[in-house]
Amino acid sequence: MSGVLDKAIVLSELGPDERSTLLDFLEPRQIQEGGALFYNGEESGEMYLVMEGSVRLEIDGSEAGVIGAGDALGAMSLVRIGSRQCGAVAVERCRVLVLTRASYLRLRAEFPAIALALQEGIVRYVSGELQSLLDRA
Repeated sequence: MSGVLDKAIVLSELGPDERSTLLDFLEPRQIQEGGALFYNGEESGEMYLVMEGSVRLEIDGSEAGVIGAGDALGAMSLVRIGSRQCGAVAVERCRVLVLTRASYLRLRAEFPAIALALQEGIVRYVSGELQSLLDRA
């Protein structure tokens, strides 16, 4: 069953056994077309892994981008408390896996090596996204 996590780019640092363990900490959710995953300005505390569908990122009602299967939203909220810098709305019906901050803290306590590998994957993912933005500028 951990094969479903193979799409998640942010989990590239995790091996098959680690992904299988991580599944116990993830909450599956279905978001209907037009449904909000989260809103701009709300407190962040969850990372979303998009497994199916696409999600539109919005800032002040304007589209800031679209992401799809394999992408992560809110990864930094696991290691940094703050407010969401954008909103996220399902373009079509989406299937996501959610890691809450509470589940992440439990993962860190019970499986520190997996949590560290996840953090490294988050840093690599965010760095790659930042580099991509810089390359387009």
